[in-house]
Amino acid sequence: MKRYGWLVAAALAAMCAGARAQWVVQTVVVHEGWNAVNFQAEPEAGALEKLVEGVGAGNVEGIWRWDKRFSTAEYVVDEGTPLAKDPHWKVWYPGEELGALSTLGGLSGGQCYLVKVKEGAGTKSVAIKGKARLPRVEWYPNALNLVGFAVGENGVSFGEWFEADAAVDLSKGYDNPAWQVAADGSERVVSSPAVQKLSAGEAVWVRCNGASGYAGPLAVSAGNGSGLDFGARLAKMELRLENLSGTRARKVELRLAASEAAPEGEEQVAGAVPLYLADGDEWKAFAGKTVELGPGESWSWSFGVHRAKMEYREAMAETNSAYQSVLQVRDAEGKIAIDVPVRAVRESAAAAAGAAESIHSVVASTHGQAGLWTGNATLTEVNCPNYSTNALLPVQHAASLRLIAHVDASGAVRLLKEAWVASATNGSGMAVYASRDLVPAGETNVWRASSATLPRMAPLALGTNGLAGTLSGTVELAYDDPVNPFLHRYHPMFDNKNGQFEPYDGPVESRNVSRKITLAVADAEGLEDSDRTVSGTYQEKLTGLRAQEILVKGTFRLEKVVEGELVESEE
Repeated sequence: MKRYGWLVAAALAAMCAGARAQWVVQTVVVHEGWNAVNFQAEPEAGALEKLVEGVGAGNVEGIWRWDKRFSTAEYVVDEGTPLAKDPHWKVWYPGEELGALSTLGGLSGGQCYLVKVKEGAGTKSVAIKGKARLPRVEWYPNALNLVGFAVGENGVSFGEWFEADAAVDLSKGYDNPAWQVAADGSERVVSSPAVQKLSAGEAVWVRCNGASGYAGPLAVSAGNGSGLDFGARLAKMELRLENLSGTRARKVELRLAASEAAPEGEEQVAGAVPLYLADGDEWKAFAGKTVELGPGESWSWSFGVHRAKMEYREAMAETNSAYQSVLQVRDAEGKIAIDVPVRAVRESAAAAAGAAESIHSVVASTHGQAGLWTGNATLTEVNCPNYSTNALLPVQHAASLRLIAHVDASGAVRLLKEAWVASATNGSGMAVYASRDLVPAGETNVWRASSATLPRMAPLALGTNGLAGTLSGTVELAYDDPVNPFLHRYHPMFDNKNGQFEPYDGPVESRNVSRKITLAVADAEGLEDSDRTVSGTYQEKLTGLRAQEILVKGTFRLEKVVEGELVESEE
């Protein structure tokens, strides 16, 4: 299926909402009988109890969540009587006797539930407050999934929603691998996908053929992967939209809305975020925007936050407050409804007094490419077998190398062996840590990127002016490095030890190897956005592997996946 880079895939799915978020209200409508419900927002604490109370005492007979970790179900077996002890289901039952069998402790964002309402209870609407979150769907490949999507108030046909997803085939009529849950608990096959509609807040059974990261026909990525969280330090972040449909154009509307009041015990709302949008060389206060996206088109914008317009109050520190808003992303037809959380912090009175009065001066202090970049180099030429640097020959099969780079606020570029992305210790959104040991203790909101083709090493400086022009650095692989190809831990001829198994002081049975890596970035003209995507020529000169130098060459492409400063050592 078509996917938006890797940002909407599993790597960034690990960067789920943490303790901070912006608040919206989802109205859950249930009727007597069976209801299949999904929550796009992360429900507040106690949401399960509020749902039960809102439907009415004694009216909810049970709530089930399918636990996909234990199931690769090929079909549904009578949803009318799921068993409390079935490991494929987490369940909540009312009352003391049945309640003792409950295994479901609460409601979670992005999850789907079956809610059984007592006959005669009628239709009930319950408002559940939750933390805004970007759409993410956890698909299990080649299996049945109970899933829900960020569908707008007008609903959308199954055919239109899944037309951009190659993992779901709805062309087989009554054999289509998608079902809606009826009030009597039976499954109604989606045999007419052009007519049958998927509604807001509805969960459906869908079989996924192969791996998928599909969350809907409009892909949205923002800032650090979980939203526009400027924290206490960041001044500029990006939002990107991509129309995944290859046949339909979409008119997308963006509006900045106020956050709902935060529940007690959560980070409180100090006010609306003073959000600005880059318009060429100008920054303008943002309230709304409309954009036309043709089939397969994507677009990105730079957003800035103007902290001089955020009043600092001493009480903010005492009440754990931050400025919070919600960026609503809607298509003009009411078929798609995505909420992007927006957050910024005013950390101290001194910082407030010294804040820049111009949004231009704020944003100018941060390099436009600042953040973590990942991608691949594809090697297509080598100077073997004649080892003449002037006669590169094409390879029979191209090789691919993983590349990870970081650009800091000043434009300095470093090549990384690995990158651990987690919350910054100063509350300024996300940070990129050069090793696992540097990640704050107890942090659970973490994901990792690594390159198997580089040895354990400190971040390698490549340049100082961002990802532009020619960047170069040399990776040194010492003769006694555990991953040196000439070194063997046990073989007596290649362990670099004498007859008494004492290590030699130098490279006797092993060799020092060096890799001079050069990235020649192509001219930005014609690229999608040089602040998010760069490509060019990759070259590597290897010495020490044999008497002659080995030269390999190819192309590379990098995409920015998250914004955050690089932490290389403990402070």
